[in-house]
Amino acid sequence: MKRLICRIISVLVVVLLIASIVPFSAFAYGASAEYYTDSDTGLNTGIKKISLDGFNYYDCSSNTKPENVNTTYYYNMLKQKVQYSDTETFSVLERWAHLAAAIFESEEKYTCSHDFSDYYGKNHDDDKNEQCFVGSVLANPDADNHIDEKNDGYYSTGLSSATSFSQIRTKMGDEVARGIGRKNCDGSDILSQGNHAGDSLPQLKDDTNREILYNLVTSVTREGKTYKYQYNSYGVAFYDFSLKMIADEDLEYVSDAQKYADSDIPVKAAADAGEEGFEYVTNTDTNYLSSTINESVADTQGDMNLVISNSQTVSSSFTTTESFSYSEAIGGNVSFEAGLGEVVKGTLGFSLGFTFNQAYSDEAMNGEETTYSIDNSYTASCVVPAQTVAYIKQDSGMSKMTLSYDTPMAITFKVAVFSISGDVYADGAATLAFSTAGYDQENFSTFFGENLEAGSYAYTALNSRYANRSISGWDGSHGNNYCYYIKHGGSSEEYTTKDLDWNSINNIFKNNIGSDTVSVDHMATCVPMLSCGAKTTVKANSINSEIYDPKPLYLPTRLSMINNEKTNFIIYDGGRFYMNTVSIGCFNRNDVPYFPFKITDGAWHVCEGSEDIIEYDPSTYSVIAKNIGTGFLEWKLNDDVEYTAEREGGVVTSEDLAPVKVAFSVRNNPFVDTAKIEVIGDEFKGTVGDEPIAVDELLKVVFDDDDSNYAYVWELDESCSEEDVVLADGKISFKNDGTYKIRAKVNFSTEYEYVTEWFEMTPRQERVIVSANLNKEKFDKFTLLFRHFRTHKHLSQATINVCSYVDFYDQYGDKWIDESSVPEIVVSIDNTDGAYINENNEVVIHKGGEYNVTVISYGLVDPYIGTLNFTVEEDVRYHHGDVDGDEALTIYDATLIQRHIAYITEIAPEYIDNADVNRDEKISIIDATIIQQFVAKIINNL
Repeated sequence: MKRLICRIISVLVVVLLIASIVPFSAFAYGASAEYYTDSDTGLNTGIKKISLDGFNYYDCSSNTKPENVNTTYYYNMLKQKVQYSDTETFSVLERWAHLAAAIFESEEKYTCSHDFSDYYGKNHDDDKNEQCFVGSVLANPDADNHIDEKNDGYYSTGLSSATSFSQIRTKMGDEVARGIGRKNCDGSDILSQGNHAGDSLPQLKDDTNREILYNLVTSVTREGKTYKYQYNSYGVAFYDFSLKMIADEDLEYVSDAQKYADSDIPVKAAADAGEEGFEYVTNTDTNYLSSTINESVADTQGDMNLVISNSQTVSSSFTTTESFSYSEAIGGNVSFEAGLGEVVKGTLGFSLGFTFNQAYSDEAMNGEETTYSIDNSYTASCVVPAQTVAYIKQDSGMSKMTLSYDTPMAITFKVAVFSISGDVYADGAATLAFSTAGYDQENFSTFFGENLEAGSYAYTALNSRYANRSISGWDGSHGNNYCYYIKHGGSSEEYTTKDLDWNSINNIFKNNIGSDTVSVDHMATCVPMLSCGAKTTVKANSINSEIYDPKPLYLPTRLSMINNEKTNFIIYDGGRFYMNTVSIGCFNRNDVPYFPFKITDGAWHVCEGSEDIIEYDPSTYSVIAKNIGTGFLEWKLNDDVEYTAEREGGVVTSEDLAPVKVAFSVRNNPFVDTAKIEVIGDEFKGTVGDEPIAVDELLKVVFDDDDSNYAYVWELDESCSEEDVVLADGKISFKNDGTYKIRAKVNFSTEYEYVTEWFEMTPRQERVIVSANLNKEKFDKFTLLFRHFRTHKHLSQATINVCSYVDFYDQYGDKWIDESSVPEIVVSIDNTDGAYINENNEVVIHKGGEYNVTVISYGLVDPYIGTLNFTVEEDVRYHHGDVDGDEALTIYDATLIQRHIAYITEIAPEYIDNADVNRDEKISIIDATIIQQFVAKIINNL
């Protein structure tokens, strides 16, 4: 049974393929999926889970498409319970809340104002024990309040929204001040305490506008009836929400096409019938454009511009939202080339090819049209025959297909975990008596998704941080960790690169969440997902250009032979004459060959009255002599051939062109009894292992009668094995040494065959490299100079590919052609102070001097190939001080500087910088003096 499956490679590329649908499929590239299925039809109705590249994406909407993807949707998504296994059901909020609690407990030195235990808010008076399990409270999306009139207990904000981290930081201080409940203590007082800079939680001082959902739990205790308070406030925040399409080459998406899985209705027929979710339109058009006209009587070279253009306009209309934040597709970091299925291919024959980075754009994701074009314009050269016009044919077409589908979107976000803790003194009676002096203070924060190297969102960052936990310093540099602690008495510690103890965190996390299987590494691979319905429209326009055969300008006027002036041929009784040696031409009134005439436009026919003398065999293009006498053969156009012209009206047919007629004189065969034909060869030069060569280039067949035109073929002796020698299409090649026999077989007639004596061939042994030569004459054509500019402080350098001057030879003295099989060359140089051999076996010279470059190859019997001896001279030309531009340093340069200073003459603008010899950014008499000293050799360098 055929089933039609829609594979959506990206939001922009739709591919329809015929395949089988199964509820659960495992694919290449590590992708697999579980589907919601209709119990009655067995068809897939939605995607429940996708596994790709080590991550598991779970549907958190129970196969229900939301009306809009906004803050409210993300709020509900965080608290939605998801079945991760047969026994494990947790919300995203629960998992991250318990992970945050495990981090707080593991790092209690920086997160707690007293010993971290199973609860917070324990009253120092034994009669109050309000328990606060941090993970459970943070996991509760509803606000909670457990505080009494003595300010002992805990309370939470519940899952709330904010537009910046600074807003959450302010709220945190206010929550602590609320618990203390003294008029001389507000949130800003709490936040001004803490670190040595007088400002708690510096990483949350961020006013960037962003969408954030968070929960805070705060506990406050009072030491008896004193005004000393202990406080702890803990938070977890989810922010920078985005939807990422989950894309894989072999991942099956659920589309409207699946409703036809059990039918034979093709997609185009469904579109034509107006079925929901389908639309298909196509049209084509053809234009002919004149390109090149050749009026001359000779063929010319013509250049014509050809265009191959394909453009695809893609728009996406999402049914759940008109706009949402997005980034690159998950699993979409490879390039796919996909057609639009057989329906479109058969109509227009184009394909779409995109990388995912090209395919995703703000315009397309927001429902706007985006066009991608693939244009290839190039100039093609062709021969335009005399007196013809060449044309370009251009085909253009447009196809459009619209398809509805369910696109799974990973819901990605970043996570921040943070806390402030400490002791304060707040005297409600004395307004100014608010102080943290002498008390412990702590604040802590860590982020998941802020470091691209660790991962661009929370799950990938958590996965990386946990996987690299054994590498010292890795977590601290990738987790944006901030830890601060000031101890009672004044000593303090502050870290921004401290590693978190992930082994300890993992153990606490599993204990708090109540599961041995839901560990940190398991949690890091579980990502929420939703199915986002969409309609994608793909419009494809294509233009294809093709050069067509030129059309003639003028009608033909005559036929004639064009390579043989003879119209009377001699043929012997029983012999053959091959007419493929005779060419026929067709010419216009200007005696210019008519294009597109071809020999197959007509045929040879035996003239009436010649049937007893000659016979024509069209299968071999040969005239066969039957009896002594003279017979005639003529070539004329076929009756169905018609010739036209661009500039002349009318039609030319076989009745308008006189045929070409030739005569054959049939004589007695003088060679039937005593044929004198032999094979000769001065020195046989066949070589074992060479490419096949025409036997006629090695041997010759000699006929006594120069007027004869006998056909012959070559044949090997039956003792020759194809493992040693091969003869095919008149060409011979040798695989092994030996002596082989060959002869020519001549057909005098259909009844008489003649064979020559056997000719013995002994090919030369297979070619091997035996020697090499260093072509010094070729090298001597080069002159090497160096220019030394003082501003550069170094010499120029030259690179010499010595190996290119080496020629290898075989044992027959022939130059070796195959460079890939030559032995390795070793190059060495004696003057290493001024040159060296680089990794490409080239000599790099950076200093003048005498050089001897030796070339050897251990693959030769005599390894020594030769030595290059040459001298490199330094052509020193100065830059500093050269103010007249003659590339020399003379006393005249000093004089010009003096005249410039005295305002007598001005130095040319391009040499002003050269005049500043001592580089003090001014031109003075000192510069002129330095040049004078250099010219007088008082100093050696400028």
